[in-house]
Amino acid sequence: MLIRDYEVSDEQQWLRCRVLAFLDSAYFDDVRTAKETYPGESIELVALSGDTISGLLDIERAESKGEVFGNVWHIATHPEYRRQGVASQLLSEGKERARKLGIARLEAWTRDDEFVNDWYLSQGFQKISAYYHIYPTAKEIKETGIITSVKRDAVPMTAFLNYMGNDVSFLNEFSRVHECRRYDLVL
Repeated sequence: MLIRDYEVSDEQQWLRCRVLAFLDSAYFDDVRTAKETYPGESIELVALSGDTISGLLDIERAESKGEVFGNVWHIATHPEYRRQGVASQLLSEGKERARKLGIARLEAWTRDDEFVNDWYLSQGFQKISAYYHIYPTAKEIKETGIITSVKRDAVPMTAFLNYMGNDVSFLNEFSRVHECRRYDLVL
């Protein structure tokens, strides 16, 4: 396996790797048609197994209140290459490059897939906080009244909501809810 910088010519394979990696996760419907670009400094890596992108990692350098940190926007392993250390090797290279950019910690957000959360913990990340993503169905929108339209002829059929409250019993009214967890790794 070779880890190298992402190149523009990698985009289609990068997108394919990402969508296949997310397909059996809580992010199954987070499909992109173009790879994001970052306004600031970033670390954009791919793992190559032969001619195939087997993994990817994007970290964007950020600063807030005088602290320099790295947002882990994407880390994924193609399903055919899982359990071979692809993500761990990408993270190792990413951490080394992050330190050179003056990044003091990495911040990663993920949903409630235990295999993903277990991986973050195994890499030394610590859970910092969480909130919830709610995807109400049309029926749930109607029954709960969670969304209404000011336009009489516009009927909400779907939505994506962030819930940061403490009444978790409220979440039982919806069939698709994910806990979104923040993990930090001090470098």
